Amino acid sequence: MNYGHIIEKEQALSPEIDELVEKANRCDQDEDKVYQDKAGYEIPEDLKFKQNQLAKIKVAKQSLEQREEQLNPGKAIDEKKQISFADTDARIMGKKAVSIMPTMPN
Repeated sequence: MNYGHIIEKEQALSPEIDELVEKANRCDQDEDKVYQDKAGYEIPEDLKFKQNQLAKIKVAKQSLEQREEQLNPGKAIDEKKQISFADTDARIMGKKAVSIMPTMPN
């Protein structure tokens, strides 16, 4: 995922999570009125998924920021910089790959 997309996704997920928490709280209050159950509720699967997704995005963002700070201290991060969720140490190869095969004389 590239840095620009990480920022967008992080900003989009935070309000979605807040909205789902508010919705869950309203639902819980409504159920309490009906069932008099003050024990709480199970977190909906959608909320768990989004919270997990946001946590992974934050880890990837931090890893990318740390890597870029080490490679280019003090410079802004290009939004096209990418990071792998599976292996945050992996680097994306550029399009101009250099051949390691020696050329044969004609």
